[in-house]
Amino acid sequence: MGFSSITRSLGLILPFMSLTFAPASAQNRSINVDIDGDMWRMEREAEHCKERVGAATEFYEEEPLYNAARAANGDRFLVNKSAECWVELSIQGVDDVSFIFKVSQDGIVVDQRGLSWWGYKVFPYPTVPYEY
Repeated sequence: MGFSSITRSLGLILPFMSLTFAPASAQNRSINVDIDGDMWRMEREAEHCKERVGAATEFYEEEPLYNAARAANGDRFLVNKSAECWVELSIQGVDDVSFIFKVSQDGIVVDQRGLSWWGYKVFPYPTVPYEY
């Protein structure tokens, strides 16, 4: 087996290996978000937050930042070691930002922010709807 055939074989195997292992490592990666100097971990499963999705959705739908026909979906949460949580609402058809709502245990939205998916950076909640 010559050098060129080894190189050719590696050229075929390495891309396949990177495609095979990339999703596994991405699923196991923990996403941390800094909100006002406190670290919050993004989770899909947070039992103490699930009942708070309705309050966040209702708050958003009162004055939607995107066309009301775009559905808001709350399926991720920002949690820490406390009983507090942020509910993330992703908006149908919007790929680069979502909105997070800190909802108290009694179902009141006490804070709201935007979340850029480019580096998971938090920004102030917009004061006017997006135009499009």
